[in-house]
Amino acid sequence: MSALQAKYEYMESGRWAVRNPLLCNCQGSGYVLSDLDTFHTCPFHKYDAIVHPEHEGEMFAAIGCEEDGFGPKEQEKYWAAKEASRTEMLRGLYREARDAARSEGFDGDFNAECSGLLHDSAFLSRYRIAADAPVTPAMWVAAAEEIAEARKPAPAFV
Repeated sequence: MSALQAKYEYMESGRWAVRNPLLCNCQGSGYVLSDLDTFHTCPFHKYDAIVHPEHEGEMFAAIGCEEDGFGPKEQEKYWAAKEASRTEMLRGLYREARDAARSEGFDGDFNAECSGLLHDSAFLSRYRIAADAPVTPAMWVAAAEEIAEARKPAPAFV
């Protein structure tokens, strides 16, 4: 197998992806463009309304219009559907992290814990987020993932 084929198969496998959208190579967008000049699907952040970047024609068909009829109203409809689908995907990841933390014994107010992290200067610094930046759904998922990770037991060394 050539080095290019191995790289392609690695990217296609999605092993590069992480659940935290702020750390994932796709940045929560659902796709990553590799150095092979090919888009690869993220197994964690692919959501229903997103269209593969190389298949724009499907985007127009998804909202029932021809490419030359893709005006401002159609664009607004498409982006609203895409953002709603992305938000639902991020909510699912947040719930999974919350449930993981609870299964490891977290019994406090999970939302309050996440909210506290979102205003913590160390958290913001780790992700290179400005202190006055608006809070996004991806930031909530990152906070939830950090809380869940902190609750995992340390690996036992044999």
